[in-house]
Amino acid sequence: MFWGHSCIEATSCFSLCVCVFCFCFCLHLEIAEIIFLFLCFQFDPLLVESRQAQTVVLMLSSPEDDVVSKACEAIYKFVDKCDENRVTLLNLGAIEALLKLLEHEDKTIRRNACMCLGVMAGQGTW
Repeated sequence: MFWGHSCIEATSCFSLCVCVFCFCFCLHLEIAEIIFLFLCFQFDPLLVESRQAQTVVLMLSSPEDDVVSKACEAIYKFVDKCDENRVTLLNLGAIEALLKLLEHEDKTIRRNACMCLGVMAGQGTW
């Protein structure tokens, strides 16, 4: 622990950056070394492909905005294919997850969630 920060307790990217910076500052590291250490803490991008509707519905509750946005896009396309897909998503609880996203801080996610709900409401009969 240094300067009141614990890297083990860091719960956000910002907290991790503060911890790394404080650690580097205490060790008098150069800027290049700090950048190198910061890049070592980053996870390489991971492409995820899902063929299961249940998995995509679970992705709606991800803490990562990109994952949530892509899940909304996938649900939109899935529902647009046929009426049975809408029923499948209804049974998986997608409506509740999408309704929560209408209050998300990211406007793209709010828009995508609204589009999903709109296409679900427009398909067939309830």
